Amino acid sequence: MKIGIIGTMFLSLSFADSVNQQDGLWIAPDEANNFTNPYAEDEAAQAEGREQFEVYCWPCHGYEGRGDGIAGVGLPVKPKDFTTSNVTMQSDGALFWKLNTGKGNMISYESLLSEEMRWKLITYVRYLAENGSVLSSKNK
Repeated sequence: MKIGIIGTMFLSLSFADSVNQQDGLWIAPDEANNFTNPYAEDEAAQAEGREQFEVYCWPCHGYEGRGDGIAGVGLPVKPKDFTTSNVTMQSDGALFWKLNTGKGNMISYESLLSEEMRWKLITYVRYLAENGSVLSSKNK
């Protein structure tokens, strides 16, 4: 079976990216830590962030944000568990940067969601990590 040049390049890039992510290190640049979440601990913003999570995140990250979503099962690099210290110890700015940038299986949401909605999504992810899922029953 012929894969072709483009197919070979895709497979090589996918494999290389998987190897780079498997080490568990995805470090935002230091300046990302200077970004401040304008909606931190805002309950209304958290509720709006939950709505975005229900649409974009739970299929890979799971209802409780533990990286066990149904769409994430077949991915070569498993989605992050938002409840681990590896995630909870990062600044909101670092998480925002990663949401904007994307890497490997994690796409960039910079053009999909407004800046306001991305910050609200980070607010919900923080809530989720501390309190567990409050997703609506329609998605469970």
